[in-house]
Amino acid sequence: MGKKKRDGSNISPMYCLISYIINGPLLTLVYITFLFITITGRTYRQSIMILILLVSGSCIIGGCIRWRKCMTMLGIVEDVLVGIGIYTAVSYIKYYSQIILVVGLVCFSLIITISYFYLSKKYKGINIFKIRDTKKRKRIIDNRLLKTFTVSYLVLSLGTLVIEIPIIYNRFVNMCIISSAETKESKDEDSEVSSLENIQKDKAKDERMRQIVKIENDDTFEIPVKEKLDVAQAIIDDSGEKLGTPFPVTAVIDDLDENTLASYSKDTRTIRIDKEFIEEGSSEEFLKTCLHESYHAYQVALTDVYNKLSEEDKGLQIFDDCPIYIYEMENYESGENHEKYYNQWLEVRARDYAEYSCERYHTEIGEFLNSNQ
Repeated sequence: MGKKKRDGSNISPMYCLISYIINGPLLTLVYITFLFITITGRTYRQSIMILILLVSGSCIIGGCIRWRKCMTMLGIVEDVLVGIGIYTAVSYIKYYSQIILVVGLVCFSLIITISYFYLSKKYKGINIFKIRDTKKRKRIIDNRLLKTFTVSYLVLSLGTLVIEIPIIYNRFVNMCIISSAETKESKDEDSEVSSLENIQKDKAKDERMRQIVKIENDDTFEIPVKEKLDVAQAIIDDSGEKLGTPFPVTAVIDDLDENTLASYSKDTRTIRIDKEFIEEGSSEEFLKTCLHESYHAYQVALTDVYNKLSEEDKGLQIFDDCPIYIYEMENYESGENHEKYYNQWLEVRARDYAEYSCERYHTEIGEFLNSNQ
């Protein structure tokens, strides 16, 4: 006769440990690639560290409680999702406050109900306080605590997925809807939707300019760092709209390497601005840097389109720079060799764009200030 398993595990301890080591980083990397944004007031590097700590902490707590009791692949995924879910709630609360608060309240209510149900002294008709056998009473209590934990983590992981559904929708599906709407508007100029969107675009442009004009106040650019980050975001958004970059780019503050003022990441679609530069840089250099990095985002978007074209369509003049862009992206020279870095076509074109766009922005700022006097 075989020995019957006394726990709910369906994987061995070694396989459980390996699964944590593989699935934790893998799911976190997928999240960083597609849904990650920085926490308000935190740098990119700090936000990454917070995400890693939350996922690691959730896995360590879950692993310790599940160890040799209920080790399952589903449980491991739940442990990772709980850490990711907490980070998502904190980082996206500014944009999805209603759904996050509702889901959080529902999860909290369910966990309280589950805890009461499992820890009730009369659960399954057994009053644990009337059990005289200490070992048996302890075993029953441990089993109920384990059930409370596993079901609670399942609720939190499902709550994470519920929160991420609208985020994923807005990140990917909504871009197609906007594209389709724009095509329809071009065919129907009298459409009320088109008129409304034009009004909204004008309003958004006005709000951006109210931020951008702050660089004209004085050359020392002495305003709070948080306001400077808002100015950077306004410049990046406005430049991206002018260039036609099809995805949003986020500005964040980070501690970058020496002599690096800012850097664009195509994986996270963020522009990281050096903390020391944003605190002490001049307004002119600040404007040029934001424009420079926004053009890198456009270059990435252009090469993405180029890679999907037929060989015949790749011959269009607008894509002339794409082959060298792609080569330089794959063999990028960082600032360690200044001459090679400076002469890369990616950087030459971005500097050119920043230079002539800078003059255009000064003109637009002057016109905006005159019209709002």
